[in-house]
Amino acid sequence: MAMKYLLPLALVLAPVGAQAQGFDLGEIVVSPNLEPTALNKVGATVDVVGTDALQTAPQGNVAQALTFVPGFTLTANGGLGQRAGFQLRGANQNYVPVLIDGIDVSDPSGPQVAYDFGHLTTAGIGSIEVLKGAQSALYGSSAIGGVIDIQSRHATEPGTHVYTSARYGSRNTADASLSVTTKTDTTDLAATVSHVGSDGYAVFTGAKADGVKAGYWANRLSVNGSHTLANGVKLGFAGFVEENHGPYDPARGATVFASQKSDTGGLRVYAEFKTGAVTNTVSASTFRILRNYNATDYGASSFTGERQKLSYQGAVSLGAKARLVFGADTTRESYVDSFGSSFQRHINGVFSELSYSPTGQVDLTASLRNDHQSGFGDNLTGRLSAAWRPTSDWTVRASAGTGFRAPSPYELYAPYGAGNPKLTPEKSRSFDLGVERRFGKDAYLKATAFWLSADNLIDYSNASYSYIQVPGTSRRSGIEVEGQTRLGAALVTATYTYTDSSVNASSSWASVPRDVVSLRASAPVSKKVTVDASARAGFGRSGGLANYAVAGLGLSYAVTDRVSADLRVDNLFDARYQLVKDYQMPRRSIYVGLRAAF
Repeated sequence: MAMKYLLPLALVLAPVGAQAQGFDLGEIVVSPNLEPTALNKVGATVDVVGTDALQTAPQGNVAQALTFVPGFTLTANGGLGQRAGFQLRGANQNYVPVLIDGIDVSDPSGPQVAYDFGHLTTAGIGSIEVLKGAQSALYGSSAIGGVIDIQSRHATEPGTHVYTSARYGSRNTADASLSVTTKTDTTDLAATVSHVGSDGYAVFTGAKADGVKAGYWANRLSVNGSHTLANGVKLGFAGFVEENHGPYDPARGATVFASQKSDTGGLRVYAEFKTGAVTNTVSASTFRILRNYNATDYGASSFTGERQKLSYQGAVSLGAKARLVFGADTTRESYVDSFGSSFQRHINGVFSELSYSPTGQVDLTASLRNDHQSGFGDNLTGRLSAAWRPTSDWTVRASAGTGFRAPSPYELYAPYGAGNPKLTPEKSRSFDLGVERRFGKDAYLKATAFWLSADNLIDYSNASYSYIQVPGTSRRSGIEVEGQTRLGAALVTATYTYTDSSVNASSSWASVPRDVVSLRASAPVSKKVTVDASARAGFGRSGGLANYAVAGLGLSYAVTDRVSADLRVDNLFDARYQLVKDYQMPRRSIYVGLRAAF
């Protein structure tokens, strides 16, 4: 089945190269290994979403920007502000931790520990790395399907700089942001404040739909900085606070919560220093989310989740060809609700990673981690990866790893008998093999085959009204193809993902479209005008969902060297489509805006 689509696409892209956002051979990535590593020395599969893709993302939403990453599938209950889950190579959000500036922002207060992408706009976001495959050897519990690592805008250029944007459009949608960065030889600091609001639209289309609009607003402040002391010690921090308000499952009447307001915040502090030949990093982070709901059959209710983490990491070179990274961390997660339930769990981990480069063309990495929780004991996970560069324009990558997901506090101890304290961790294995061919600076072609399986999956049983362990194995396998080239002045990027979801033991692993394609193009049409276009489509969908195709078009006009005006049309052809059954995605939307940098 995959070859039917893969071969024609490969022929079309044969003269080009691959990687969704345009990698340089010397680009540094931070998520695939325990230390920052040059991308062409990484054996794991990682995609980078850069500034251009974030600025032109549909709806100005991070999740929409990620839909152009091969293997990423969005499952949103409508537009911005509505609940937005996702799958990465078929593993849903419960199995993919999300980090913002090193802070794990997955919600401990939900039934499963997961991140809701419905509220995060692109304002103040610098770049995103999407690391695929089982990564528990690096990131511990829940990293069964991969990791999404989001970095805020940092101060990268000397001096003080101001970046601002404002936009207005369909459904009385308005957003604005202001970022300020400053950098000296020893200090850097960045801060971003943003707001978004919209009258929304009638999202729910099911039998109980009553046409209520899903209005929404959110405010966010994020900051980060560092200072290097005279003795070489580097002290740094990153943090954010956010509040948002909107409907929850709108138009379903009083059978569920009618509106919600959530407040979230996170902070990470760290110190980097050397002791002899060892480079040390000590860090502490905290994350808190408070969700309040009203207008329900049960009155108002609230849910609070917290996470605190302490970590130490050391690194030392073992001669000229090898480097060892080692460390330990401890994490506490807690859950409290207004019904009188409260749970918590502690997970302690030790880890190590050995990198070895036997030649200038080969880089090998072995990672090992053990996590201990009093409820289920020890879990040992590992990962092996290799990158081989037979020539300067070819890279072959291979990675194999294991992962696990510890039962969430809610799954273990949920009230009314739904919790099951006998649950054990879910286990996974993954493998991928890829090859990349570059053709100069902008053109490349990349193909990756992947395989992921999971056992002991946790699901909710409607027969026993409780969480249970599902026997059997669920598997995902497939192929990702990415290509980019220049056609005249236009830079064109295309992606294709084939996923086989036929082996599925548990409903908790929802199926994904069999075939997903995307296309992006950007071209200057004059010295001042740039046009960008995008399209994406999904085929072979299950659960009664129809195939879909949606396109967008943008126009940017350089008013001055520092100021630009933008016009953007999302869902250009006014398609009716759903990513979750009975929840309509936004129809055609038009926005105008200004962007400036000083």
